[in-house]
Amino acid sequence: MYVCVCFRKYYDMAVTLDPHRVDGWYYRGQNHRLHGEVSSAFVDLRKAVSLEMPQRSLFQWDYLYDCIRYTELLKAAVRPVEGKGLFMEGLALEEISPSLSKHDH
Repeated sequence: MYVCVCFRKYYDMAVTLDPHRVDGWYYRGQNHRLHGEVSSAFVDLRKAVSLEMPQRSLFQWDYLYDCIRYTELLKAAVRPVEGKGLFMEGLALEEISPSLSKHDH
């Protein structure tokens, strides 16, 4: 899949114009991840998972709020480290899935 860095300016505009909506944060973070910019991806995707679903009747992608943003955060957090296997950034359980953190373990 080809994802151009040039798209990022549009994601920047989305974040600026509507910072309370996940879409801009998610797509910019995904773009960073696909270009190997894991630190930047992690920042944007953490922001994406922290946002609540706004009350809107149009142009709402429910799955982005339900599960897809968490999957993308995990993709950015887990990465191979040469000679050591997989490495995972420090993530609180609440960041991966708020519903999981509400249960007693």
